[in-house]
Amino acid sequence: MSTDPNRPFDGQSHTDDGERGKTEIKGVRFRDLCDCVVKALVYAASFTSENEKELRQKVKDNTICCQDLYELELSKMSLAALIQNISCEVEKFMGIFPNVRERSETMPSTPPELLEHFAEWQDGTWRDYTISELGDWVHLLHKRATHRITASKRLKDLEDARNYWIMIGSWLDSAEKNS
Repeated sequence: MSTDPNRPFDGQSHTDDGERGKTEIKGVRFRDLCDCVVKALVYAASFTSENEKELRQKVKDNTICCQDLYELELSKMSLAALIQNISCEVEKFMGIFPNVRERSETMPSTPPELLEHFAEWQDGTWRDYTISELGDWVHLLHKRATHRITASKRLKDLEDARNYWIMIGSWLDSAEKNS
């Protein structure tokens, strides 16, 4: 397997080489990514000391630091587990873990009232936003609308905010349908 960024996502859907691997990392700063790697190292490590429980608790409590890694036996680590754990920790940070999109019926459909707005967008890409991100759009567009002087621009911001609100509703409808 190569690391060619243009290779297809043709692996099993729940893996980084499949549908799951298409997810873009959003809202993760480099420090956050480093924290995810630290946590993934602990979960992938092969422990030779009795500190496994303590280190895993530090991961859960977000008190783990790089200094703690020196206690790990890295030569016996599963590198495949490390890579998978990094993906999972990033997904946890983004609030989308587990990010498994195996069945299309669990995905919300695009609300019909929004179809006209998606002429310039790839089909279904709005689903890549988390509910939190959609809520941020609603909040910021509403806020911007209240600061506008021009009525037409204010109404456009409010229309866009309502569209993001509808997307949130579609996610909730889908969750309810699949419960």
